[in-house]
Amino acid sequence: MITLQLMTLNFEKLSEIAQFESLQITRSFLGTGCCGLTLHPDAKGAAAIIPGALLLAEGCKAFLVEDVQMLSRETLSVKGCMLKGLAKRRVCVPPLAAGAREYQDFGWDRFTGSAEAAYLHYAQGNLIAPEDASRAIPNLIAADSQNRGEVLPWQARFDRLDVLFQAIGERTGLGWDIVPDLAQQRLVFTAWQGINRTAGDALCLISEQNGNAADVQYRQLLSGSATTAYVGGAGEDENRFILCGGGDAQGIGRRELWADAGSIQDPGQLALYAQNRLLDTGAKTTVTATLIDSGACRYERDYDVGDTVIIAGRFGSAAVRIAEITETYENGARTLAANFGDAPVTVNTLIKQLRQTPR
Repeated sequence: MITLQLMTLNFEKLSEIAQFESLQITRSFLGTGCCGLTLHPDAKGAAAIIPGALLLAEGCKAFLVEDVQMLSRETLSVKGCMLKGLAKRRVCVPPLAAGAREYQDFGWDRFTGSAEAAYLHYAQGNLIAPEDASRAIPNLIAADSQNRGEVLPWQARFDRLDVLFQAIGERTGLGWDIVPDLAQQRLVFTAWQGINRTAGDALCLISEQNGNAADVQYRQLLSGSATTAYVGGAGEDENRFILCGGGDAQGIGRRELWADAGSIQDPGQLALYAQNRLLDTGAKTTVTATLIDSGACRYERDYDVGDTVIIAGRFGSAAVRIAEITETYENGARTLAANFGDAPVTVNTLIKQLRQTPR
């Protein structure tokens, strides 16, 4: 069993928690993950648990406490997200136009660059050093950019910041995170790059036959998918700019959709919008498995969240990225479960997609 450290975001220690009924933490490459802790209200250190506190599990596995509920006289429930869930507290506020009045005359926050540079650009403008200083997260800095990831144009206007970051990650394959720097007592926004473990000395094979996985399940969802998007931008009637994305698809395998991109005028932005719509409606392949932490390939030693590994089952084998890993601690034992490939579609995910309407 592990001991949890509880502290403020200013790194002031609140308590240690060594006695609890269950702990479940989900580390996500592109999303904000989650955590759940169940313990007795009278357990040592439990009285210090408050919303907004920082919960550290095994070093730098940092989670943010969001909800604390007394379910009964004997059960205290604590829920939260990864520390990078701080991004859920912000929307992407565009810079004010020159000479504009406060909170009026906003345009778009447009940026073209590598995926890592895009992450850092929007983090600087909305978390670290925004124009409105009241929006800044104390003690948060940006890691140095290595300009990793595909170069693409981006634009945002009051989009939820964590949703924007997830879109950048889904399009480019580069993750993101906020990690605690305990030595310097600060928070660091950084890009998160997985390791390719599909060949050579780094090869990682996860399968029931290899003894490090069980209950491997494979899902490929084609219904509702699209291969080709016709996207309408600025203009009206015959003068409207319409772009076709994914036009190379042919024959019976071609699945088309129409998307209204509102007043987007820039061809690069319109092409990116078409690509993102196709990503949202593309065929979803998800592999889930219960991991067995033994054998030749072991969690956090030979593979981690964000890495690309070989997963094998009755469906065959495939190179897939580890999208999420959930660690569950109960009765003195740890179990692991993983999602590979596309993150599973949930009701919340569908709602987010429906709300991401063009402006």
